[in-house]
Amino acid sequence: MPLRPLRLGEIYDGAFRAVRTNPRTMLGASAVVAVVLALVQLLPAGLGLDTSLEELSTSAAPTAGEFAAVFASTVPGLLVSVVAGAVLSGALSLAVADAVLGRRPTAGQLWLRVRPRLLALVALSLVTVALTALAVVACLAPGGVLLAVGVLQDSDGLVGAGVVLLLAGGLGALAAGIWVSTRLFMAAPALVVERVGVGEALRRGWRLTSARLWPVLGTHLLALLAVGLIAGVVSAPFQLAGSLLPLAVDPDDATLLLLSSLGPLAVGQALASTVTYPLAAAVAVLQYLDARMRLEGLDPSRTPVTAG
Repeated sequence: MPLRPLRLGEIYDGAFRAVRTNPRTMLGASAVVAVVLALVQLLPAGLGLDTSLEELSTSAAPTAGEFAAVFASTVPGLLVSVVAGAVLSGALSLAVADAVLGRRPTAGQLWLRVRPRLLALVALSLVTVALTALAVVACLAPGGVLLAVGVLQDSDGLVGAGVVLLLAGGLGALAAGIWVSTRLFMAAPALVVERVGVGEALRRGWRLTSARLWPVLGTHLLALLAVGLIAGVVSAPFQLAGSLLPLAVDPDDATLLLLSSLGPLAVGQALASTVTYPLAAAVAVLQYLDARMRLEGLDPSRTPVTAG
């Protein structure tokens, strides 16, 4: 990669080059995480722990306990996703930063360098999700409160105003979620590359996106769109299989029926994630390095950005 501010095409081309430079490590690490997440998705169905969701969907008046059971069943998967995603994000950030300098670290070397930052990466992921969710809730809350008041007071006018405000808040929530996530997505590369704390990483991510917010946002959204298209192409045959396989199994066996539907979907998702995780991480790290080269005159060839 040229050690200077990067053009849009150079960032995307560099992302593919980074993966090709060290495919065993980058794709291998992504495959491990993707398989773990697929198993987390399949195990509840295989163990028959999905009954609470089925009961909730068929219940005429779901109780608070049924909602709590469904929520509790999703917590382990969410926690595994956060931890696994944090580890992968840190490892891939270091791998891409090394690839820029022509280095090819092994998976073991990446793990040794990421391990001391594991708790910080998980904390950063949780804080980022919480801040994004807070921005979304802040946009939806006024309409939700007005709608609830209208229902409690049996006021058609308040209900109508609440619905309108809630719809407007939904658009605002979408914009706020994208804006906050864009301002903070460079925090993870900063945390592992610069070896700073969670608070400083958030400040670094916020500062690095402030000077060129719209170009950064455009590049980020285009990367997400490209990653989504690639994931859709890779997973499409497995989605078709997930639709057809249930037709060939015993319809009275609920667990087998569910596994025949979810199994191909999980495999397709794992394969798609194996390919798209490194590409998304590579674009993020290259945007991070580009921002530092523009704002701080960073020269990665002379600065120990990957010291571990």
